[in-house]
Order: sequence, then structure tokens, then C-alpha cells
Amino acid sequence: MILIKKIINILKFTTIKKILLIEFLTLALDILEVTRPFFMGKSIDDILRSDINTVAIKLVFYTITILLSSFLDYYQAIIMTKTNFEIELGCSRSFIQRFLGEKSNLYSKINEIVLGDIAEVSKIAVQVIDIIIFNSVSAILVIYFCLRIHYSLTVIIIVSLPFLYCINNLLGQRIESMNTIHKNSIDELNEEFTYLKTGIPVVKSLNATEYLEQKINKFVTNVNKLKFRISYYFVVKNTVLEISNYLIYLAILIIGIVLIHNQKITIGQFIAFNSYSAILTKNFNSLTEVMYMSREFRVSYDRIFDSNNMRYSQVNYVNSKDYSIALNNVSFKIGNIKILKSISYNFPKTGLIFIVGESGSGKTSLLKAMGGLIPEITGTVSVSTSNSNILYLPQTPVIFKDSIYNNIVLGKVIEEIEFLEVVKQLKIQYLLRKDNLKNPDSLDQTLSGGEKQRISFARAILANPDILLLDEFDSALDNENSEQLHKIIRELSKEKLILLATHDMSRIDSQDQCILIENGRIKEVAFFEDVGI
Repeated sequence: MILIKKIINILKFTTIKKILLIEFLTLALDILEVTRPFFMGKSIDDILRSDINTVAIKLVFYTITILLSSFLDYYQAIIMTKTNFEIELGCSRSFIQRFLGEKSNLYSKINEIVLGDIAEVSKIAVQVIDIIIFNSVSAILVIYFCLRIHYSLTVIIIVSLPFLYCINNLLGQRIESMNTIHKNSIDELNEEFTYLKTGIPVVKSLNATEYLEQKINKFVTNVNKLKFRISYYFVVKNTVLEISNYLIYLAILIIGIVLIHNQKITIGQFIAFNSYSAILTKNFNSLTEVMYMSREFRVSYDRIFDSNNMRYSQVNYVNSKDYSIALNNVSFKIGNIKILKSISYNFPKTGLIFIVGESGSGKTSLLKAMGGLIPEITGTVSVSTSNSNILYLPQTPVIFKDSIYNNIVLGKVIEEIEFLEVVKQLKIQYLLRKDNLKNPDSLDQTLSGGEKQRISFARAILANPDILLLDEFDSALDNENSEQLHKIIRELSKEKLILLATHDMSRIDSQDQCILIENGRIKEVAFFEDVGI
């Protein structure tokens, strides 16, 4: 039932009309396929009786059914391709909406969900229904025609089906479990490649390419070993099934020869029965393949929609006039390493607070926890509903492959006067003048670190958040631009809360409030001149 619900959830991205059309064509193909062996067997018996006229009529009918089947098969394939595209597109949009979320503080964590998973569930959702209907109806019709030929031959086929089912199910479960591990391993490999790619220039300059090569080769080897094991089980399953089918066919052949000798059936009927047994075996293999496809479907579906792959922030919204954000015993760890340790503090509605401390003390993690960007925290983060718009700016800004203007507004409708005022404040008008000369695909490489940080800060000003969390936001700026941004920040802090994590003490005044973080804990909250740094 759970699988059916998941398939229905995927099929909602297309129309019921197309699904019904596909299944109507499936039934038509069923009837055409099942009647062909019957007429072929009759034609052979007519040849043996030298009834050429009847044979000619049946062969013409046989040819028409083949041509009609080919046309219907082609038409169905076109409809299925369009339906798969619709479902894949709808599924992709649904995933993107869930991934991005609807609130600024919503955080989504995924295991590198690949487009292959979305394509797979879209394809399987349609195919599963089609395979079940086609092969079930076909099997019923085939058994009917087989019983008309001879019941003992039919019994052999029917009795063999449970045995074939056990083989498929036993080896299929093993393949499913390994396939899940394999897909997750591929995701990890992609993550590893993305991460290692950024370190290639450093590794080359240090003449340590062998180190990087060993790390990549080890990961690739493990993934390929797992892939080989999956392929091995596929080969074993197919070989066992092939041997089983041969033994079943041998039994049918022996009994068929005896029945022909005793004139219980004709040669034409036996040939027709052989065709029907092949169809029935194909039907059964296809239906058992549905089990494997359903396992594949569940693996990919859960990787796309499972809440374990997409977790959200643990921020609570409360009505408070006393604070904007309240932390209560907030802790966070990666593996066994504790990053934040039982932090509790109530932040005011407005003002500028500097977060200071040594590298690795937990400053960045604290800002991310406050912004709802770490779902694995323990404790509570409570945000006042009047200050719910929180914006976190990382030290390294994200630059998209687009124009400078679009990188700043990010699709929002911004008044031209307001936009020009902000870029003038941040002294980045010259970037707009050169915008047409820049190649969007190489924008991330052509901009300096300081230019990226000013673009990122322009986004923040235009977004007008209630709470602004800045993480070393000016680390790549020269003194002049850094001083200008700090003036803007002090002005903004009169109306909103701004938390600034920094190592640069030169921009902090003696009467600025500071929070000193040490080993994941708040060691001291005081004016800068009183903080023991």
C-alpha cells in the first residue's frame, strides 16, 4: 500500500487521460500478441492438411496483427515518453521547492540528490502500472489458450512459476540492499570530487599530487567493487533463471512429443503452446522484474522525498518584546567533536554585537545555529516573530553564473533609485558598467574576493532583514572599503540586530559590546575594552 501511495504521488504530475490512453493501448497490444500463436498453430495444421486457401487467409491476418502491433507499440512509446517527461519535470519542480523552502530560515540538508533519481522514479512510476496490466492480462489470456490445448502442459508451467519467483525474490533483495549502498556511495564520491577539486591547485603547488591521487583512487575502487558485486548478483540471477527455464522447456518438450505421438494434440497446437509458454515466462519475468523496479523506485523516491534526506531548522517562533533571539542550552557536535557546548543567551532587538574568539572556537557555528542553518543542534533557538527575517552572510559569498545586476537583486523587484543608492554606497558602480563585458560563466573567477563580498553585502542591504549575521564578511576588503562597510553597519544597527564574527579587532570600538567564544562556550560578554583578549 505504501508503494502504491508513492506511485500515485508521482503520477499526480501528469493527467489521468494519458495514463488511461497508455493502458488502453496496452490491452490492445495484449490481445494482438496472444492471438498470434493461436493462428500460427492453426496455419501449420492447415499446411499439414494441404488447406492452402485457409493458410493464406490466416497468414494475412497474422501479418496485419504484426503491423498493427508495431504501430500501436510506437504510438504508446511516444505517449509514454511525453508522460515521463511531464512527471520528471513536475517531480523536479516539487523537489526544488522543498529544497529551497518557503521561509528564509528554512534549512535543507540532502545527500547530493542526483537528477538520475528523479528520472528513475518518473520512468518507473509509469512503467510499473503498464507492466502489471500488460503482463497480468496477457498471462490470463495465455493460460486460457494453453488450457484449450492441453491441461497437463499448462500445469507444468503454472507449477514452475513459484520456483522462479523464489529465485527472483531471493537474489533481488540482495541486489536492492547493495544498490542503495551503491547510490549513496556515488553521492559521496561526487561530494569528494567536488571537495578535492578545490584543493588541486594547492596540492600541485606543494608537489603532493600522489596524496590526492591515492584518496581519489581509494574511493573509486570501493565504488567499483560494489558495482561489480551488484553486476555479479545480476549475472547469477539471470543464469539460474536461464537454466530453470531450459529445464521447464525440456519437460514440456518431452511431454509434448508423447502427446503428439498419442494424437492428443497436433503439431500446430504444440508449436502454439511453445509460443504461449515463452509468452507466459516473459510475463512472469516481467512481473517479477516489477519487484526489482519497485525496490529501485523506493530507493530513489526516499532519497528525493524522505525527511531524513531533507531536514529543516529547529527554530521556534515566539512573541517576545524582550529579545530577538534566545538561545537555551544550544549544543552542536560533528561526530564526537563538540563544536558548541550548552550556549544560552538572549539577544536584544537592535544593536551591533561582535562575536570574537580564536579560529575554531565556534563563532561560525554559533551564527549558523542562530540562523537555523544547523538542524542537528540540541537545545532550542527561539526567535521573536517581530524579528523573524534572519539573513546569514558567509565569509565566502556565492556568485551565480549571471550578470552582476542579477547577482545582486536575485530575481527580486527592486526600485532603481534604491538599487543605485546601495551600489554607490558600496562603490561597485564600476562593476555594473563592465557587466556586459563579463562572461557570466566565468564571473566567479573574474571577480576579486573583495568585489564578491561587496556584492554579497549589497544583497543583504536590499533584503532588509531584521537580524543580520555576518561571518568575517570583510576579510577580503582593503582598509578603505572595510571602513566604509563598517560605517554602514553601525548605521543599520540602529534599527536591526547585527552580529559580526571577526578576527579584525581594529574595527571594534572600546564601547562596542562583544561576546567572547572559547572552546564552544560563551566565556565573557562585555564591552571590548573589558574583554580579556
